[in-house]
Order: sequence, then structure tokens, then C-alpha cells
Amino acid sequence: MEALSSNEIIENYIEKLIYGSFKVGSMEVALDVKLVQEVVNYPETVTKMPLPTPYLEGIFNLRGAIIPIVNLRELLGLGEIEITGTEKVAIVECQGAKIGLVFDSTSEILRISKEDIVPHSKENAQDAFMSGCIKLHEDSRMLHVLNIDSLVKISNISDLLTKQKISTGVLTHKDFQRNMKKCISFSVGSLQMSFEITGINEVIKVTELKESHVQCDLCLGVVELRGLVIPIIDINFYLEGTGYRLSDVVDQKIIILRNQEICIGLLVDSVESILSFSENDLMPIPIFREKYKELFAGCISKEGEGDIVLLDHRVILDNPEIIEISKGHDLIYNKDYKDENSQRKQVINQSFISFTLGDMYGFEIGDIREIISYPKEISPSPGASSYIKGVLNLRGDAVTIVDTRKLYSMNSVEIDYEKSKILIFEAGEKLVGLIVDSLESIVTIDINSKIILPKIVTRDLESKFGKDLKEVITYNAGEEKDRVLTVLNVENIALRF
Repeated sequence: MEALSSNEIIENYIEKLIYGSFKVGSMEVALDVKLVQEVVNYPETVTKMPLPTPYLEGIFNLRGAIIPIVNLRELLGLGEIEITGTEKVAIVECQGAKIGLVFDSTSEILRISKEDIVPHSKENAQDAFMSGCIKLHEDSRMLHVLNIDSLVKISNISDLLTKQKISTGVLTHKDFQRNMKKCISFSVGSLQMSFEITGINEVIKVTELKESHVQCDLCLGVVELRGLVIPIIDINFYLEGTGYRLSDVVDQKIIILRNQEICIGLLVDSVESILSFSENDLMPIPIFREKYKELFAGCISKEGEGDIVLLDHRVILDNPEIIEISKGHDLIYNKDYKDENSQRKQVINQSFISFTLGDMYGFEIGDIREIISYPKEISPSPGASSYIKGVLNLRGDAVTIVDTRKLYSMNSVEIDYEKSKILIFEAGEKLVGLIVDSLESIVTIDINSKIILPKIVTRDLESKFGKDLKEVITYNAGEEKDRVLTVLNVENIALRF
């Protein structure tokens, strides 16, 4: 037998294909290493997605890219098994976007020739996801070669690639202010979601859900808000198709969405915070369902808040079934209300963020830059005023944290770390955060109907807050008694700092 020359040996070596092998249940699969960008441990934090497909475990943030995690066991029909966190995730490129494939473990790197790959027989459902198989003669193993592009179809791939091409250059402070938006985050079960604040009419506490005469799976009941009967939509059913599950959650909230035609409420477990973000902060999410690709505006990732999915409220309000529910309720309950209000002068709404410090207080919604949960660490400020709790590093910005109860000589209470929030506003070039007991709601009031209490009634409040008191108003929240809201003046508070 004639020996190979050194050049022939090199050419033969170069022609070899390199594959990585992975174990998924009882199956061993192979991937061309050119398609694998990296292999990482299963992430500690995985954000669940609304409207999940059975094989989608959720999404996670990998150095600024949102990666959907695909459970190959589920997708290939190899039996359900609970994710333990010891699995590996291979980051691969699929149709130009990144996805993560969950494997039980990595195996080895193989060098094979093209002749070693034989086509699949396409006899079962799994074969649709394979481009062939590799038979290793030395130990009689059979490896199935995954066809990445056949695994999933990414519905919003064109939008995704467009967003990924946009430069994420550093914004100046003025650019940030000009592009800055706000969203309100909320939770429904294990889902963390948000709407842009401009899309929310108001947020109210759940008092009593009354039975609706319009019976359907999406409608949980109705509430009456200042004479208007509003259908309450089961957002859990809308997002997951499983229907609302009764739980031990207390102090639930209703998010009111409306446009010129319809008004609905969404029952959520809690309203978490208000976050500021720019278009550059909004990371695209690969979507596997064509029907709902318009619903997901992107993902906002904030330190201390995790990854939050931003929903487009307009898609919900444009849903044909929700439109039918709203108009059906208007015909039954709201005909007189609509006729009466059509003859009124133009409504001018004013929105407030309400919070508690024993009693209920508020700021105009535009005065607050952001609301965050109580942080784990606040650095002390030696020599500062007694009401200064310390300084917080918030994504590179220093925020002066103020003990609001001490500032206004209120009784001190033990901080409830789950409910307590920090309201952040701008004081010139500085950022200041006020500690409050809890976030109550977002109140929208028609300025034509709000009642400002006279000073003779508010003397005690004026002596406590001085120039920091803006006004004291009463409004109807759909309850028997009107509520009182003490509105504070951010501009005057800012002068202290």
C-alpha cells in the first residue's frame, strides 16, 4: 500500500466535517460546530413568556441578546421531564436569530467525512427535524444530525433582524431624555409583563367583581367605575388559554385600557413598578407564533427588576372578541352613560400615581421618572441630614434615597421589603428617591369634575408639608364613598436637594 504524502494527509484532514454531539434523553444528536456559537450552563433566571408553545421554556438575557430556550425533549417527543438546572444550552443561529437548545449533557467533538452522513428514512415525526444520521463504526453508535432551520419558525424574523442591525451607540443625556418612555410592570402568576404608561388609562384596586350578563370565557365579570360598567378580561386566559386560577393573592389590581371606542379592565395579581426605557433598551424577542407576533413589543432588562416583556396594548384593544365583549356591555349597561357623556364638554384627564404613607398621597404621573422595588443595598451617607437613608447606584446613576416618613416627621414603621417602593424624580442634575410604604394605583381624573378641598379643611396638612403640598382633591373610584388624594409638589421637594 502506497503511503500518503504530507499534502494528501493535510487535504484529507481539512475535508473532514466537525460535529459536536449532545445527549437528549435516550437520543444522541449532532450539530455542525459552525452553527454553534457557544454552550452555556442553564441560566439561573428564565423569564416565562405569555402565549408559550409547549417546547418554549422561556427567555433569558445573554450579554444583551434575548434568547428563547427550546426544550428539545418536548419538541422531539422524547417524554416530559422537569428541568433541573444542570442541563446545557447550546446557542445556535436559526434563520439569522439566536436561539438556545436545551441538552441533558454535551458528549464529544467528532471529525467525520461527508460519506459518514446518511439521509433519514422520514418514518417518524422526529425525522422531520433531522438532516441525516451519522453511524460511528468503531462503537456502533447512531447520531441524529439536527436540522436547525426545521426546528422552529420565527414569525417576526424580519423585524428582529432589522432591530439587531440598529446601532446601540452611547446616548447623550439629552438624547436619552428625548427618547425616554415609561412602562408599568405587572405580574400575572409567574409572568412579568408591562404596558407603556401612555396606553394605560388608570389602575384601580379590586373591590368586587359583579357577575356579567355577557357570558364568555374571556370575561370574569364587571366593575362599575364612576357610572361606567367595565368588563373585566381574564388576561390569563387571553395569554395562555388556561383560564383564571383562584389564588391566595391579596390586593389585586385592575388595569384599565381604553380607546375612543372601547374600555376594558385586565385583572392582574400586582402592579410592580414604573420603569424608564429608551428604544435602545428594548431588546427584540424571537416569536414562534405568527398569530401573536404584533403583541410583543420587546423585552426590557433592568438591574434588580429582571427581564420584563413589553406588550402592545393596542393589539389587545383591537382583538375582535374583546371589541365584541366591550360593545356588548355598552349596549346592556352603558347606553345612558354614553348618551349623557356625549353631550358633555370635552374631557381633559389628569393622571396621578397614588401611594401610601399610612394615608394616601400622590404625584402627577409626569413628575415621576421611575418606580423601583426596595433595593437590597443602600450605601450610607455620613454627615447627611437624618432623613437621608443613603445613596443607591442605579445603573450607574447615583440616587439619593430619602426616608419620607422622617422627612415629614411621621411615625416610623418597619419596612415591608415586598411592598415598599422607591419613587424616583429629577432634582436638577440629581436623582432623588422617596421611600413609600406601597404603590396604590394610577388614578385618572377628569379635571372638570375633580373637587379641590378648600384651605380651611387642609390646614393640618399644610402645617405638615408646607410648600410641598400642591392640592388635596376628592374623586370617585367606583366605591360608595369618594376618596381623598393629597397631591405633593415635586418641584418644591426637589429644591431641598
